[in-house]
Amino acid sequence: LHAPPDVSNAIAKDFISLSIAIHWFQDYTRQEQGSRPNTFSRNLLQSLADSTSLPPRIRIGGTSADRTTYVPSQREPILTVSGDNGIPLNVTLGPIWFHQCFDPANFPRGMKFTFDLPLVRNDSLALNNTLTGAGWALNAIGRDRFVAFEIGNEEDLYTSQGVVPPTWNVKDYVERWKTFSRAVQEKILSPAGFEARKKWFQGLVFAGLGNNPSWTT
Repeated sequence: LHAPPDVSNAIAKDFISLSIAIHWFQDYTRQEQGSRPNTFSRNLLQSLADSTSLPPRIRIGGTSADRTTYVPSQREPILTVSGDNGIPLNVTLGPIWFHQCFDPANFPRGMKFTFDLPLVRNDSLALNNTLTGAGWALNAIGRDRFVAFEIGNEEDLYTSQGVVPPTWNVKDYVERWKTFSRAVQEKILSPAGFEARKKWFQGLVFAGLGNNPSWTT
């Protein structure tokens, strides 16, 4: 059999995938205050995997991921400061969050992950914070399950959020993104064996809500 010339390419079997905000990820993966896997979520993911013969991918991110601080001394998995529209003003994660949330027991075999790292901060500790998160995430996800890092989220809204000057534009975003991505590649990915010649970043997570109409791919 031959497909007609006007049909699309075959749809990837993991086309039906998920994006979960970082401050909700533990709720989907664990139950009983993080003590054991969330079997309801696992069963749903397994059903998708069984239906398509390939597990869906999960991207952990969102505005809350961009506002996350990683605290080595924090005993609680996650702490949040309430904000508008259900999006926390700040999220702090401790190391245990990564061990619990990425426990292989939470997911069907073959699950893969993209993890969103902070870009919105522009203080002296911002880059070190992002590098800490990248290291923890890569260690918890592991080589076989890691797809990519995102850096930042909806960067075209940074001006309306008041976290950058009103003159913030695409060029400013690109320069900051390159600084952070180079550091993550050199200090986290390359030492772990992820070669720089391959693509380990997923980018251009724009809101596209008209605040900066010139922001295009």
